[in-house]
Amino acid sequence: MALNRSFPTQHPSGLSITDTRRVTAGLIVRNADGTPRAGIFPSNANPIVSGRASMGYDVAPFLAATSRINTGVELISNDAVTIVPTTAAPSSNSRIDVIWVRAQFVQHADANNDVIFGVTQGGAALTPSKPAIPVGALELATAEILSTTTTTATAVITQTHTFTAAAGGVVWLRNALDTWAAPDGSVAYRLDTKRMMDRVGGVWISQGASCSVKTSTPQATGGAYVPTPLTWNLEDVDTDGFHSTVSNTSRLVAPAAGQFTVTAKIRGLSTVYATGVQLGKNGVVDPAARQIVPPIVGGGAGSFPTITKTFQMNAGDYIEVFSLGEAAGLSLSAADCFADIVRSA
Repeated sequence: MALNRSFPTQHPSGLSITDTRRVTAGLIVRNADGTPRAGIFPSNANPIVSGRASMGYDVAPFLAATSRINTGVELISNDAVTIVPTTAAPSSNSRIDVIWVRAQFVQHADANNDVIFGVTQGGAALTPSKPAIPVGALELATAEILSTTTTTATAVITQTHTFTAAAGGVVWLRNALDTWAAPDGSVAYRLDTKRMMDRVGGVWISQGASCSVKTSTPQATGGAYVPTPLTWNLEDVDTDGFHSTVSNTSRLVAPAAGQFTVTAKIRGLSTVYATGVQLGKNGVVDPAARQIVPPIVGGGAGSFPTITKTFQMNAGDYIEVFSLGEAAGLSLSAADCFADIVRSA
């Protein structure tokens, strides 16, 4: 490898197509290993591929970056609805069509230097499998073609293309399965959750990621002033998998590194003894995150300790909420116990 000529260049020999594609790759988002992320530059969330009253597909106008070889990209456009034909339906069972677009280069043993649409038909089967498409092609959509299909207007078409963006831009993601191994600092937008996402420490996490848990099961303090973890079986919200209602139900786990602000509130039912709440990180109680409150005098309502603290956490670190009482075995009001965790930075 060597230093490439600039683009544009005034050199009489110009710039080779390989070097041009490599330089152009710097214009779009890339994976952590430096390979470009091919895909559609979105202008809306409308389908790219739709059915029609024939055995073919309508492909809507779009702009895209494709990657014939993974060291570079080609910028392509489709400026009008284009009809892409497919073959007749199978005589029995069903098949999967994959609709794609591909930039061709003679230097890569392609037939010519044109950009083409194509449809790759899978084999007919009771449970059809998705066929492979040509190397360097950008998959746009898939369609299931039944033996009874006479036009693609009735076919189930799924938009499967990836989205891309200019370098440093926001990449659209349909769902969690559409994420990619981006470098830290990358930003994405989840279409299904309507949330912005940050890439931190090799993990995607929602901006303002949060979790709110509560309980409907009876809870009580342990020994006198002995911290006892509360368990949570209900979730009001959990944007990024902080909590499980199946295992380790007392834990609120950081999905990525950052600063997390935790607030916990409990209600002790004793009208005689004080009740307290305390936070702990990774199983170790925090003496600076504790509040002990005596019962309300004459109120008969017990005590309402609340605590809030911000923790610096790594991915996988966890917070627990502990109850403690002036006496052992003080009952808590399950309906008045809750905890919130929010990623603040």
